[in-house]
Amino acid sequence: LDISNVHSLGSRCSTIPIDKFQQSCPNIRILRAANIAFQTIGLGCTTDGWPRLEELSIPFNVVFMVSAGHTDLVIEQLTKSSENLKLLDIRGAPSITPRGLVKIPAWSLKHLSISNCPKMQDETLGMVFQKWNKSLIDVDLSWNKSESCIDECVRSLCDVPSDDVKLRTIDLRGSAISLESLRRLILHCGERLQSIDLQSCRSLPRGMKRLFQGEEFQRLRQLMLDGRCDD
Repeated sequence: LDISNVHSLGSRCSTIPIDKFQQSCPNIRILRAANIAFQTIGLGCTTDGWPRLEELSIPFNVVFMVSAGHTDLVIEQLTKSSENLKLLDIRGAPSITPRGLVKIPAWSLKHLSISNCPKMQDETLGMVFQKWNKSLIDVDLSWNKSESCIDECVRSLCDVPSDDVKLRTIDLRGSAISLESLRRLILHCGERLQSIDLQSCRSLPRGMKRLFQGEEFQRLRQLMLDGRCDD
């Protein structure tokens, strides 16, 4: 179901009550709702959630931001019974914190997009990657400006045996990743990691701030192995 960018009369952003939505459409498997606000469920009202939900894509553009935007409570109520969730996209969410993601009941998330989320720029974000470090395939951490936060995320991603790593692509564009953390990530993930976006990463050496994939990524990995990536 795709209801992205649906406008209410006289408003640039629609607001949908979560309880009525879940009661009316209990079998949703894929929900795409970019720039849609959600009204949380009040006391005394319960739903079964979306037990079949596998993909939740609710990116939010700052232009559409409203007080009823995405919060930890919104995430909790949208995913309350979604143990099979595989994809989560909350790009641009102004108020969702790492603790809100840790509460999601799914343990096998594969795709995670948390670009431009102000409250994700915190070291506690490492808890999120600790939870899903054995299942994540695709990660978008772009524009996270906290070096300590990125360091913790890398540590958590690497806190699993190399043979169990599934990560194939990671977007670090505009992030504060350090060369040390980058080297650790690439070497630990081995040949499974195939693409990494380092555009606009100010902490990295000149010539490294670009998208690496395919043969270019393999050359970057070899430079890391040879210790020849410091300039």
